[in-house]
Amino acid sequence: MAQTLSIVWFKRDLRLHDHAPLAAACAAAHPVLPLYVIEPDYWRQPFASRRHWHFIYDSLVELQKDCASLGQPLVVRVGTILNVFESIRRDYIIKGIYSHEETSNLWGYQRDEGVRHWCLAHAIKFHEYPTNGIVRGLVDRDGWAKIRNQRMTDPLMPKPNQLLPLAIEPGKILAKDAALFGDDVPGRTQSGGRRTAIQTLYSFLTTRGSQYLYRLSAPGPSEIHCSRLSAHLTWGTLSAREIFKSVQTRRAQLSGEDVQPWKRNLSAFNTRLSWRCHFIQKIEDQPKIEIEAMHPAFRNMPAVDNEDDLFAAWSTGHTGYPFIDACMRNLIQEGWLTFRM
Repeated sequence: MAQTLSIVWFKRDLRLHDHAPLAAACAAAHPVLPLYVIEPDYWRQPFASRRHWHFIYDSLVELQKDCASLGQPLVVRVGTILNVFESIRRDYIIKGIYSHEETSNLWGYQRDEGVRHWCLAHAIKFHEYPTNGIVRGLVDRDGWAKIRNQRMTDPLMPKPNQLLPLAIEPGKILAKDAALFGDDVPGRTQSGGRRTAIQTLYSFLTTRGSQYLYRLSAPGPSEIHCSRLSAHLTWGTLSAREIFKSVQTRRAQLSGEDVQPWKRNLSAFNTRLSWRCHFIQKIEDQPKIEIEAMHPAFRNMPAVDNEDDLFAAWSTGHTGYPFIDACMRNLIQEGWLTFRM
């Protein structure tokens, strides 16, 4: 008889700590299969970049080792998500699939909807859990802030103590230079992984963030004094709630002359952490803004003859406007740019 298991589908949540789907799956009475799927169709989309894969690769290597230390390595597969699920279903009885809700672009919405239909067709429960401050199915936006703030103060989910081993090949993480991930990276890439995330957060809260509020706009100093946590939040090596609670802990530790300047900087950072949730909530509530202008007045603007050339000039830093070009060239070289720029 086939073995019964639950699948934890990792997407943009590459960590074991404060991971609600993982905690819920481990609480069920079945072995847990931690799964990450490299989806070729995703990497063919215009929004995908090898620069992203470099960060994800670092994070997956670390996550696979961390899962292995609990008893069952992260399983990595390449293919469409439904084909991967189907291949597992042929060998195992899947009692449930656990994942975070993902607020994504149209491609991601359609992929997740396909998974829901597949689960329904095979009588498999698909358990989705909120990603911290993003509220799915929100009826009244006026209540969003209260829900988000409550979630930030909720207790952190503990890392599981054990994952029962399964007789399944873990699979290989594709190399950083694999052809699937598109063109070579022209400049630097940011390092991924939870350990790097924790080090980055610590340095921000203890040293770099001391001038955050006064340096966050300038292209040069912002590279040092901004948190540099955006990629870690995007791919989930840290949760927003972990960062929020770390800020609260740091505030409680302040004393003497450090209290007022640090409190101002940490308060400003917390505000921007909330803004991040706010803007993701916008695309959760209005997914069409990916493909049409938010303001109706802009939706029927006629195309111009050289719009492709203008876009190329802007995106490569050759508009002739020095400040704009400097920002774009910095983004290309460093893979990061302060949000004000």
